[in-house]
Amino acid sequence: MPPRKSSTLRRQPSVELGGISSDTGLDSESDGFDPVQAATELKKVIDEHKKHRFAARKKIEKKYQTKVAEIVKRTEARLAERDKARARTRQEQMDRLVAAMEARDAKQRAVADKVGRFYNSCMNLTSLLQTVYTGLAEEAQLAVLNDGTMEVDTVRG
Repeated sequence: MPPRKSSTLRRQPSVELGGISSDTGLDSESDGFDPVQAATELKKVIDEHKKHRFAARKKIEKKYQTKVAEIVKRTEARLAERDKARARTRQEQMDRLVAAMEARDAKQRAVADKVGRFYNSCMNLTSLLQTVYTGLAEEAQLAVLNDGTMEVDTVRG
C-alpha cells in the first residue's frame, strides 16, 4: 500500500537550535551553544517524531486489519450464501430426478404388467386353440371311423 501524501497541516516537531552559527571558527562555549546538549535535544525530537510515526503506523495498520477482516467476513458470507443456494438447487434437481425416475419405474411396471397379461392371454388362447384343434381332429377321426372308409391306425395325432 503506497504511503499517503503528506498534507501541509501535519504537525512537524520543531527543533530550536538557537545560536548555531555557520562560522566554524567561533568558540562554542563563548556563545552558549553546547553541541552535546543540542545533539541530545535533537535525539529527543527525533525519538518523539519516531514515536508519533510509529503510533500513526499502528493506527493505520489497525484500520487496515479491520478493513481486511470486514472484507473477508463479507466474502465468506457471500460464499456461504452462494453455497447454500447451490445446495438448494442441487437438492431441488435431485428431488425432480427422483420423482421422474419413480414415475418412469411406475410406467415401466404398468407396461410390464400389460405385456404379462397379454402374454398370459396369448398362452390361454394358444391352449384353447390346441384344445379346439385336438377336439376337431378327434371328431374328424371318429367321423371317418363311423363311415368305415378309413382305418383307425392311419389317423392318430
